[in-house]
Amino acid sequence: MYRTDEAIRATLRSLRSASAAGSRLVSDDPDRAAFGPGDRSPTRAALVEIVRRVGEPMIFGFDPATLEGEPAKEGFRLLEDLGPEAREVRYDKKSLRRASADGHGPSARAAVV
Repeated sequence: MYRTDEAIRATLRSLRSASAAGSRLVSDDPDRAAFGPGDRSPTRAALVEIVRRVGEPMIFGFDPATLEGEPAKEGFRLLEDLGPEAREVRYDKKSLRRASADGHGPSARAAVV
């Protein structure tokens, strides 16, 4: 994602203020480790480079280890956190998008509190 942490948080606050209690938010946010120079697959490296060249560098992602507390900071309660494989089983019955180590996990579903 090319938006900064603060821009993402501002968007979440705006959604929260415009949503009724109990509303649901589903997001498919990348793991922030996917943007680091470490163990990156050739596919991921190519994607990161392409979007950087067009002016939208990948700079935002959630840390799966702390994801549970992140929505609460902006008034949401995490209901569920899916990784790429579970997301594919539930939402991609025709396997249009294959889950892999390159998947954009975690996927999260949260409720407005």
